[in-house]
Amino acid sequence: MSRTCVVQFSDRGIQDPLLNLTISKHYEHCKRFNYKYFVSQSRRCVQRHVYWEKVVAISETLNAVMLECDNLVWIDTDAYWLGNEPLTPEFDTPFAAVRHRNPPHFNCGVLYCKVSSEVDRLVDLWWKSSCHNHHWQDQHAFNLLVESNQIACTEIDKKYNSTFGTADYISPNPVVAAWHGCGNRKAEMAAFIERHSR
Repeated sequence: MSRTCVVQFSDRGIQDPLLNLTISKHYEHCKRFNYKYFVSQSRRCVQRHVYWEKVVAISETLNAVMLECDNLVWIDTDAYWLGNEPLTPEFDTPFAAVRHRNPPHFNCGVLYCKVSSEVDRLVDLWWKSSCHNHHWQDQHAFNLLVESNQIACTEIDKKYNSTFGTADYISPNPVVAAWHGCGNRKAEMAAFIERHSR
């Protein structure tokens, strides 16, 4: 039985130039670690910014794997799991993420979640929050819920979301490498994946 599932979203599917770089690799890594792999390709919340599709995809996947998995990992399309280690940071709270300092916030581009009815309730709370005008959209909403103690999130090692463009958050031994809007993402991701596939 698979105990972890990986979730991504792109309404362009393999036509998405970033997802196209990683989808086959992520599929191979999930198969090797006996993880489930879901790629949501249909927009569910057209009335909101596309960033909120993350919350919908997490909610739908939680319900789909409630009896099969213990953990769910969300990975933005501009992030790449190298497959060198399992996606298993230690955390006892509903969520876990890498925390950045300036400004202080949890980076939800790679988000680790427990699979439980309680987490499903918290994701619903996240969805219902009213933070749609901030440029970080869903991430800002998530962090406001953490700050108000409505959601508990564990800070984990930066190797689980090693983010280029932010010198303090690049790990020398990344498990997940991420660009999160930085630089020429397609070219930089392609070069990185090529180097680490040899």
